[in-house]
Amino acid sequence: MSTNNTYAATLLAATSYVTLSIDLITLIIGIVGCICNLITFTAPQLRGNACIFYLLCATVFQMVSILFIIPNRLAANNFGSNFDPHSIIYCKIHYYLVITLPESATFHILLSIMDRCLATSTTARIRAWSDLKIAHRISAGIIIIIVLQVVVSATLESLRLGSYAYSIFTSGNLTKTLTARVIENFTVQFGVSIYFLSL
Repeated sequence: MSTNNTYAATLLAATSYVTLSIDLITLIIGIVGCICNLITFTAPQLRGNACIFYLLCATVFQMVSILFIIPNRLAANNFGSNFDPHSIIYCKIHYYLVITLPESATFHILLSIMDRCLATSTTARIRAWSDLKIAHRISAGIIIIIVLQVVVSATLESLRLGSYAYSIFTSGNLTKTLTARVIENFTVQFGVSIYFLSL
């Protein structure tokens, strides 16, 4: 066995271990953190605040994101249960949720930051925008925009069955050496794991 093949085999083994560890840590800590946030943000003293409403929405989207995305990644990457090659519908729904849920959480966090800026303004007219009724409308509008944007992108985008997440990186994958494919796989898996760790 050459040095390149040994290196590739070691890197391949490390890839599965790193992704499994990061996914399990993210699942456990993410669920505990979201539950703590839900308990905090649903306190009666905080319910009337627009900023807390945005943070509560972000927490719900993060919780659903963690409960849907991480177990699917665990099943696909570590236990061989990959439904993507079998159903284009499942593939598109998975793609849709992977984009929509974290994007919605991020936008709601940004809205909570904007609400704090509005609430601390010296102008009364600007402070009036920091209202729970306005927060409900803005949140609904943002969710509708995100849903429509991702539906259009998922409909118009041609997804390759089985490897939709890596289609940008794996063009010409058949001509690559084993070492190049393993390094590329490790890089993509590690990057995706770090992304979901930051949820």
